[in-house]
Amino acid sequence: MVALFLAILELVRMQAVELTQKDLFGDIGLKRHRRFEEAFANGGAWESIEKGYQ
Repeated sequence: MVALFLAILELVRMQAVELTQKDLFGDIGLKRHRRFEEAFANGGAWESIEKGYQ
């Protein structure tokens, strides 16, 4: 669960997904960001992730 949470936070940071919440204390949803394809278009995204965790 922790690894999944960290992966989601990384996707939000990369602007690949965005978090949505309709109500205060309501369910939190994920939706594809308009820049999703752009975030993974080049290999630089993966390189920056790996660099950050070394």
